[in-house]
Amino acid sequence: MNTHRIGIGIGAVGVCVRPPVVAAQALATLDEVSNGRAYGIVSTGNLYMLEQLGIKFDRPVTIVREAIEILRMMWNDQPTTYHGKIFNIKNASTSAKSPREKIPLYIGAIGGPKLFVLSGEIADGVVTSWGGTKEYYEYVRDSVKSGALKAHRDLSEIDMTAGIALACARNTEDARDAVRPIVTFYVGSLPSALLSIQNVNTETIGKINEFLTRRDFASAVKATDDETVDKLALYGSPDEIIEKIEKRFLPYEFRRILMLIPDSVTYKKLGLTQRTPSVVETIELVKEKVMTRL
Repeated sequence: MNTHRIGIGIGAVGVCVRPPVVAAQALATLDEVSNGRAYGIVSTGNLYMLEQLGIKFDRPVTIVREAIEILRMMWNDQPTTYHGKIFNIKNASTSAKSPREKIPLYIGAIGGPKLFVLSGEIADGVVTSWGGTKEYYEYVRDSVKSGALKAHRDLSEIDMTAGIALACARNTEDARDAVRPIVTFYVGSLPSALLSIQNVNTETIGKINEFLTRRDFASAVKATDDETVDKLALYGSPDEIIEKIEKRFLPYEFRRILMLIPDSVTYKKLGLTQRTPSVVETIELVKEKVMTRL
């Protein structure tokens, strides 16, 4: 309510648990109250979480494609009827009125490549996750580009965004230690394609998962070595963050970074006591020492 330019969005909308009709209403409402600043990230959802909920699916590309089609139809001010392979709706509508004809929709994907290709075909942008190497971003760029070519679009039309765990501190060690636990907790649910592209050691992941299964969080964090953290996160001093962005992101058409910032409050709940910069401290440091130089 106190800002005028900053974009406001719902972090990946997992359409397996939040149906497209519900997401369409939520995003239209958000766009209405923010005066046209909303955006949506569409995904299947976290695979590990879906397993916990007993939700099984085997057609992620079809799910995301149909969800985006329904979302855009719902914003046309007409009752929407849709019969797809996954979703079926009849005369659905929303009373929320977006001030724009089109709310930007991104596809959230991790391993790909088919969802990256789909992003190039139909989405306004793509949001990756858990890639920290130039090999990964080259792979994503090439996959998105192939989809864009198929749809006779230019790659410049797709907003390329890297979602990644980020820790920025005055020195390398503090930043790496701050981001290590968040890598630990997510690494076990990452798709094999992402891990293979970045040559992440599968034996290390196995050890981490063993400790996590026993809820031995401290040992799991210790088992997460520096090499794994470096491949899956973005960390360092402001100078190091800038250097990594210039080498790993910019050459592959990525112009935005969505920061997943470590949270010391959450760490304490898990029994982890290492000093971690607050979210506010991290944002201020990135604003003052990184953004001004890029």
